[in-house]
Amino acid sequence: MRSADRFGPAVGGFFEDWREKVGKAIESSSRIFIIPSANPGTLWEIGEIKRLGAFGKTVFILPPSDHLITYHGQVPYEDKWRAAAEACFATHQFKLPHFRAAGLLFIYNHAGKIVGHATPKFRSPRKLAAQIRDLFPY
Repeated sequence: MRSADRFGPAVGGFFEDWREKVGKAIESSSRIFIIPSANPGTLWEIGEIKRLGAFGKTVFILPPSDHLITYHGQVPYEDKWRAAAEACFATHQFKLPHFRAAGLLFIYNHAGKIVGHATPKFRSPRKLAAQIRDLFPY
């Protein structure tokens, strides 16, 4: 497979037609996983998820800040999350939940209301998969 034919998490911006590829992936996916941010590309992706009516199959992730899998950037993650929340509301008129150091998995219904949430259990892939499965009522 040529590298230009590969597509997946964190590679969208490396292709000229990444927006088209992301749109097709949103439409054809059974589940979408996204970490909200104030980055223009991520905000565009969230807008596409909303526009295409794919909230019902999207797991939004607030990564934990008190765990081995944690953010080690120069700005505290709580500040980055706050910026993401402000940008999501200003750009797409929906609210992200308040920051939680333990992290959060959450889903919205088609109206943009949170209808399921859980504190992620990253220590066990099976428990994490079960949590994600349990978020969805169908």
